[in-house]
Amino acid sequence: MFLIYCLVCIGLKKSAERFEKISSDDILRLNGDFQLIRVGDEIFVTDVKALERNLGFNELIFREASTTIESIDSLEPLEDIQVLKDSAEEVSFARKLSKVKKTSPIFANNIPKEVIVEFTKTNPGLKGAFKYSDDGLAIRLDTKKSKEAFIKLLNGSFLRSELTNEYYEARAKDNIPHS
Repeated sequence: MFLIYCLVCIGLKKSAERFEKISSDDILRLNGDFQLIRVGDEIFVTDVKALERNLGFNELIFREASTTIESIDSLEPLEDIQVLKDSAEEVSFARKLSKVKKTSPIFANNIPKEVIVEFTKTNPGLKGAFKYSDDGLAIRLDTKKSKEAFIKLLNGSFLRSELTNEYYEARAKDNIPHS
């Protein structure tokens, strides 16, 4: 049968700390529906949110978001890091933060705080998105919009074309290897 309930299709169940092998007689149901489907060797997730809620994915997301916040704090671009910490208690924002550390060109290239703050003041896509500390050396996040813009900033989403000199906000950025 191709429709297998939840993790039985891959033979795992959640234990106190991690996943463990279960026998084919055991069935683990999270609700009356199925969350995974196996067709041949392929496994398809039909309800990611149910898996996140019931199998500890949210805790993983919060942990990764916390790691990202620590990395942001070490750069010191923000006037008050607590604003991010408070927002990271919401799973949707924590999910965005959890992805930043691994994908951010700012972290990968060790961009200094001064360059980050100056960029936010001069890039047309970010002008007016932030307020700044009294000395102008740190970003103040005081609205949901400013927090979202900060996440985009960390993801390197504000670009300028060398050909047209136009500014863009880009979601997907595929690196082009240069020889």
